[in-house]
Amino acid sequence: MSSEPTSSGRRPLRPERIILVALIIAVAAAWVSVYRAGGRALTVTFFDVGEGDSALIQAPGGCALLIDGGGRSGNHAGNSDVGERVILPGMMVRGVTKLNGIIVTHGDEDHVNGLDRVVDQVPVEMVLDPLLPHAAAPYERLRALEEERGIPVVKARLGQRFNFGNGIKAMVLHPGLVPIWGGAADANDNSVVLRLVYDKVSFLFTGDIEEPGERQLLARNFMLRSTVLKVPHHGAETEATPDFIRAVRPALAVISVGADNPYGHPNPALVERLRVSGARVMRTDVAGAITVTSDGRAWKVSAYRRD
Repeated sequence: MSSEPTSSGRRPLRPERIILVALIIAVAAAWVSVYRAGGRALTVTFFDVGEGDSALIQAPGGCALLIDGGGRSGNHAGNSDVGERVILPGMMVRGVTKLNGIIVTHGDEDHVNGLDRVVDQVPVEMVLDPLLPHAAAPYERLRALEEERGIPVVKARLGQRFNFGNGIKAMVLHPGLVPIWGGAADANDNSVVLRLVYDKVSFLFTGDIEEPGERQLLARNFMLRSTVLKVPHHGAETEATPDFIRAVRPALAVISVGADNPYGHPNPALVERLRVSGARVMRTDVAGAITVTSDGRAWKVSAYRRD
């Protein structure tokens, strides 16, 4: 095809540019579909933050809640700040300019190291946090910024309930009134666990709980069965035990994990346990950002990967 200007003074589109324009139109149409669904549906997006966790809940009526906001090594932004490069753009493209709340499941770097940028850039009404001692520098920065901005911080407690409106409710199932102490992973096992319910569709967010935390959840006899499970601790070997999977019985299991991470996450045996149980398994390192939308009766999942 000639690259000479046409009589109108414009160059004709080359084939590769035609393909690019078509792709842009297709992506734009997909986002319009998401926005329309979001206006009448619950939307939960698990961001692709590498080896870490971050999930955005958007309820009908505009309520927005961010669960965690950290990631490291293996995310598409390399070693750059995950809050600035992944979470904030992900929020903005979904129309979220303020947060009704942030839930810090625990203070580990891979769950909080982008939250200071988020708190610095958007208004936040409150933070829910187990408030257990933690020496990680990103967590200390977050706590200092919360105090500087005057953001109310509420200690996470078993039994706390939240009403998002439109019949959408959530309950804190963990940590217990007495924290789990004495193990090698105290911070993980005291992670905030939240169950979100919209009529017949439910989500279980599990932070990094390990086997002791799972045993406590099972012993309390709370309803754990959930449509969507955020798999604990990035799919580590000893998490999502058979008893726990049987109690949750997820239709969709989301693993938030970094590509080529040094920990061997997700463990192949764990992935197989989930699949044998009947769950569809999706990974952020493979699929990119994973979005689940629901009207309370049915649900659908989509993914978007930045290459």
